[in-house]
Amino acid sequence: MIEAVRCHYDYFAAQGFRPVGREAFSLFEVFNHDSALIDLTPMLINTWGASMDALYRRIAGQFCVVWFSGGSPYHGGQPFYFTLVKERDAGDNLKTAVNTLYELARKAGQPSLLIESIDEAWVPEFLGIAGYHIESGYSEDHSEYAYRRSDFLDLAGTANKNKRERLGKVFKAGDLYLKPLTKENIHLILQIEDAWCRGKDCAVCGSYAGCERKALDIAADLYREDRYRGLLLYRGNEPAGYGIGEQMHSKTAFAYFAKGIQQDYFLYILYKMTECFFTGAEYINLGEDMGNPGIRMFKSHLGPFEHWRKHQCTYVSKKDT
Repeated sequence: MIEAVRCHYDYFAAQGFRPVGREAFSLFEVFNHDSALIDLTPMLINTWGASMDALYRRIAGQFCVVWFSGGSPYHGGQPFYFTLVKERDAGDNLKTAVNTLYELARKAGQPSLLIESIDEAWVPEFLGIAGYHIESGYSEDHSEYAYRRSDFLDLAGTANKNKRERLGKVFKAGDLYLKPLTKENIHLILQIEDAWCRGKDCAVCGSYAGCERKALDIAADLYREDRYRGLLLYRGNEPAGYGIGEQMHSKTAFAYFAKGIQQDYFLYILYKMTECFFTGAEYINLGEDMGNPGIRMFKSHLGPFEHWRKHQCTYVSKKDT
């Protein structure tokens, strides 16, 4: 952590914010919110938050996370930004949380408060907070890719012709088989991830969204078979891929992590997870592309999809202008 980021980290820690990760998971796991965005789920916040040294605090009943960006242009050059996961029918408590975060940001030397990953359905509530000049927007590149389950399993259309052919070859491979992911074998996903990481440039991976290896280590520790669903793919006797997902409610299932030592294995695992586990879901949410052109191309070529937009709001108090 660079010195400029450490300074802000220490400031928020002194204001009662605590590290996201294993210890925070039980507090957020039962949090009652109404979003189908993958970025606002307990698994993603606690795994990637731990990877990126994020801090959290409950304010007026809302779950507030501060992320340290180090002045990234995508975050408007600000050294930190917030995710605010609101309770259902938050009412005046949402205003209280935003007011508190704004004052904290100001005391940390920032002229505005930036809140990201706001569900599109929540935008009117965030825009309705009085006393601020508010700018709101979104980027399609950082929207989440959601697919109707039936479309995902059909892989219909010209755009998917190549993927259908490649997936068909995997189905015919005689040396591949799947096993359910359990607490007893979950350590193997870290083995697969380590093999994938060899020869990769950590600086490039980290420029998108932190370290997936660190996030996966937390995910393996948090994994519970009564809540999550996962698959291990074997080629012969060797682990060759994995997937971790969850169906939080009747509408949406989430694919949190998936990896294969060959790209076709990655698609095969996602397909089998959707087919076997997410039988009652209307949508499969594969998350955003983290700004990675290769991931964007893969997801946008999976046939019909919907962009589930994640808005951001920047607040400046009218008293400060």
